[in-house]
Amino acid sequence: MSYHYEIRNGEYYLMDGENILHVSEEIAIGFTYDPVEKTGVMHKHGRPEFVEKWTDETRKVYHDAGYHDMANEIMIIKGKLNIHELNKIISITGYIGKYYQRIHRRFKTLGK
Repeated sequence: MSYHYEIRNGEYYLMDGENILHVSEEIAIGFTYDPVEKTGVMHKHGRPEFVEKWTDETRKVYHDAGYHDMANEIMIIKGKLNIHELNKIISITGYIGKYYQRIHRRFKTLGK
């Protein structure tokens, strides 16, 4: 399997080789980010409603089990993402952590 995203007519196409798996106007990425180690693990990507549902359900399971820190480490990024960065996120293990650090720094800089 060779998953990758392409943009066609302003929409994101998730491809498996030449096969279209789904199409969406925006993309979401559900991941865990460890603020101490500054690392991330991607868990889900795709349509925002699908990833948001997974994120909400997973946080609830962790909170209900008393794992509040783990629940708070579950993050979601959604919107119109750069296609090059998006493909790196889904193909390079741990890249989401570096990407999150970079955008987090940008937003902190903008807020000053």
